[in-house]
Amino acid sequence: MSIAASWIQLTEYNNNFFYYRRIPLYNNITWFNDQGVKLKDLSYYETSVCPFGGPIALFKKPTNTLLDTSSSASNNNNNISESQIIYIYNAACKFQRKIDMTKEEPLIGVGWTDDMKLMCLTKKRLSLFNVFNGERYSGPWQNDDVDKKKDSPLMESKMKKNQNDSNNNNTNSSTATFISIPLQSEEEIRAHTFYGEGCVVFTSKRRLLVAYDLSETKPFHEYIFPKSAVGNNAELTHVVMSVVTNFDLTVRKKKVNDLKRSMNEKSGEEKENEEEEEEEEDDDEDTKSITTSRSATIRKPTLNLAPSLSSNEKSGGFFSNLLGRRNQRTVVNNTSIAPAENKSFKVGKGPLVLFSVPDRMSIIACYSNLYKDLKLNERLKGDIPERDTSGFTKISVSPDYKTISAFHQASGNLFVFDLALTSNYLKFFTGITEHRLDSLTYCGGESMMLYWSPENIGGGDQSLVLLVNCFGHYESFTYDGPIIVSQEIDSCRYYTTQSVEMIERIPESVVEVFRIGSLSPAALLYDAYSDYVNERATCLKTIREIKNKEMGDQSVDALYDGVNKCIDAACREFDVHIQEQLLNAAIYGKNFMRTTIDEAKAFQLKCKYIRLMNELRSRSEIPITYEQILSLSPQVLVQRLSEMREYLLAYKVCDYLNLAKSKVLEHWAKAMIRSKIEDKNETSQLKLKDIIIKNLEKFSASVSFSNIAMEAYKVQKPKLAKALLEVDSNANSQIKLYLSMHETLSALDKAQKSNDTDLLYTVLLYLMKFFDAYYMYELIADKKMARKLFISYCTQLGKYKKLEKFYKYLKNEQNEEAASRENGFTQIRHAYKNYDSVDDKAEERFAYYIEKAETYFKERSADKLDLEFAVKERELYGLQLKLEDETDEEFVGASLQDTLYRVMTSEALKAKKGERKKFVKVLKKNFGVSPKRYYYSKIKALVFLGEWKKLETFATAKKSPIGYIPFVEACLEADRSDEALKYIPLIESLETKVEYWINLLKFKEAVEAAFEARDVELLEYIQRKTKNSKTKDTIEQCLKQLK
Repeated sequence: MSIAASWIQLTEYNNNFFYYRRIPLYNNITWFNDQGVKLKDLSYYETSVCPFGGPIALFKKPTNTLLDTSSSASNNNNNISESQIIYIYNAACKFQRKIDMTKEEPLIGVGWTDDMKLMCLTKKRLSLFNVFNGERYSGPWQNDDVDKKKDSPLMESKMKKNQNDSNNNNTNSSTATFISIPLQSEEEIRAHTFYGEGCVVFTSKRRLLVAYDLSETKPFHEYIFPKSAVGNNAELTHVVMSVVTNFDLTVRKKKVNDLKRSMNEKSGEEKENEEEEEEEEDDDEDTKSITTSRSATIRKPTLNLAPSLSSNEKSGGFFSNLLGRRNQRTVVNNTSIAPAENKSFKVGKGPLVLFSVPDRMSIIACYSNLYKDLKLNERLKGDIPERDTSGFTKISVSPDYKTISAFHQASGNLFVFDLALTSNYLKFFTGITEHRLDSLTYCGGESMMLYWSPENIGGGDQSLVLLVNCFGHYESFTYDGPIIVSQEIDSCRYYTTQSVEMIERIPESVVEVFRIGSLSPAALLYDAYSDYVNERATCLKTIREIKNKEMGDQSVDALYDGVNKCIDAACREFDVHIQEQLLNAAIYGKNFMRTTIDEAKAFQLKCKYIRLMNELRSRSEIPITYEQILSLSPQVLVQRLSEMREYLLAYKVCDYLNLAKSKVLEHWAKAMIRSKIEDKNETSQLKLKDIIIKNLEKFSASVSFSNIAMEAYKVQKPKLAKALLEVDSNANSQIKLYLSMHETLSALDKAQKSNDTDLLYTVLLYLMKFFDAYYMYELIADKKMARKLFISYCTQLGKYKKLEKFYKYLKNEQNEEAASRENGFTQIRHAYKNYDSVDDKAEERFAYYIEKAETYFKERSADKLDLEFAVKERELYGLQLKLEDETDEEFVGASLQDTLYRVMTSEALKAKKGERKKFVKVLKKNFGVSPKRYYYSKIKALVFLGEWKKLETFATAKKSPIGYIPFVEACLEADRSDEALKYIPLIESLETKVEYWINLLKFKEAVEAAFEARDVELLEYIQRKTKNSKTKDTIEQCLKQLK
């Protein structure tokens, strides 16, 4: 029988067909719980299926008897406990684990994150579980219980204990084991939905709370929601929500102030009129909310679900009258204009929430601090019964984020809109108005699946499924008993009590090969291979026919297209025998064409993917498709296998696809540690260390033992953590973990050995922040490098008191006599740090620290010279005070040479005859100012005062001990080259004199000096420097005379 005979045909526009197929994945299954009891009726259970072939979570629905407070209390307690147990199954419906939540608050729902964490929503909390080991995740969550009323004294005591534990955790490691939902007093959850990044809840006080980043300290954020949009008598439990992830709203920079102002006005009016506003007023509020988002440019949500799609094809948009967003245009006052070139930036944060109003047929789009009531009931008046006050009972977003489908129970109509909800693509009448729809999902991006359970379709034994494409054509299926429907990015999975099936739209490549009557190159190539296997000569004729076949795109070779379609079809088939035939057909076609190296590598990679998918489907019971592997990426697939504890398979996949194995090995080691969390025996810890190191030793270059050691530390195995850290070669990771473990000595030793000053500073700063100063001094006293860095750190930042304490510790506890001398110098630096303070006590402090320096220098006889230095410093300080009293000029804090210069240039002392000379003599005599220092100060002072005659007299009075270059330089700095020329002849070095003359363009003097010295090389140097022809001729004549 032909493969296409079992296909489902749905007519498309122009009599083209959508082809679908039902693929049996696992047959003869049985749902057992942990006690081996068979689950007969799935309708009694709430279920959640992890996408991409992940596990299934299932718990019993609470019955109505839970609300009964009569004598059947024991039965109620049994029902409560049964509804608090979550059963975990794999994709083949085999029991894996039980999660007991009987000690928690009543369970409301469960869902999955993108990384396969199970989210469990209770009355006031959201908890995360690892379903593969049963452990509860912890995180940096801050939990504030607003409602102090507890359900019972027992619950109150338990919650207080948990709260204390949480507070202790926050104190020590800043972690908690649950996320508290920020509910107000007497507020309850009325509706909820889960998505891959978090959870959305709607409360009895009409608040919309969204958790979109579970790593935050407070993940739940309140979205702005028009509370009056939902009637007071509306049944809030009938609220339906859907989420568009990765939604970004951007606005142009010049419109931000208007946006914020408009938002503030809107929120203010809502607070004032919250209790009094009516529906007509709400319409005005909606208009205002539209105004807030005018002039915005929507960047459509993008999610890497189908790698073959372009970014434009994967995007979609929203909000207000911005709906030129398919071509990313901006709408201002209902006029479409091209987007401005102004820089745009994101407004708000989080996903877009589509909220179905329960008392009218409309959808409210909520995004962070913006919302829009789309009022679909006004647009769809002709499609709903008169006086109908019901809303959509189900809404769903397509996996490619292009369309939104919504089902209206009262009219029995299925509507399909574009993502902006401005265009109605489809209205499909199901004819079912009295029975509530159980689920609405997408099968790929083009078709919807509607499911009614037996109890909702009329109380029979069969459930009904409708497959409806976007053109209104449908196919119906019936199943015995209730089923579980799971949406994937390219298909749907169905779980019954006996089997697991998948229904998908058949990929185009498979249709081209196996469609009845197909004459595509792929179909002809498949036939040619069949003829070749059966040894028919027509195979070559068929190959020639393919080569001569004209394609619509002239740039594509027909045989090349046929080969690629056969390879692609093999990737999308589940039957191994058909895969083999298609691949052999592709190989047969490759024999008649040229193949590049890149094409050969691509073929090899796809063959590897096929083998990987077959292995996952058969051995690990993960029914994953080729499209899903491309969407996940091989790296994420390996991560998921590690989470599922399929370490050997994950390792082999890494080896097979040439991926890094380090993450898999680290995950295995962490799981080994956590599996023996109860065992605190030191001997067993060392054995575990040996096992881990033995298996990972050859991967030590890529595996981070610090991450593994951190896991050991988390489970309170510090010795194991320390032993594993010794193996790690990354000093940075080692030190960070040592500090986390408060192993400061080990961290300091590692930092010393690494010779990395940054790491040493990290340890020192940690010690200064969290430990007593004397404990740190004790650690670094014998660590030469750490000690130097600490001294350098304190000196540069002026932390002289810390240094003083450190040197005192070295002297008293370590008996280092030299510490007193260092302490003395520290006090002198401290004195100079404070001398220029603006307060009145600066001078007193200066004297105080100088006296302290003397005290420290007196403690050791070897420091007499330093003591004399301190004494002289005090004398200089006294003289500076006297100078300030007489001149009203600043002297305190200046160095000796600077003081001498200030005395020489003081106008006040100049006015007092003889005073300046007196103070200069005192400085020279009492402080031992050398002649050289005196000359430097004198030259600088005379130039500053402009006393050029005195400078000339001073230069010629006697021979200068510093030469005459300082005279020249001082004059040149004062822009007096004429004065500088007086001192150039006094310079002893001929080369220096000539250089100065050349710089001052005095070539005649330079030539004369060089000629007198009979220096030929110097004359040639001057000749190269000058551009004057006469000077060059003169130098040429001089050179002839010398030669």
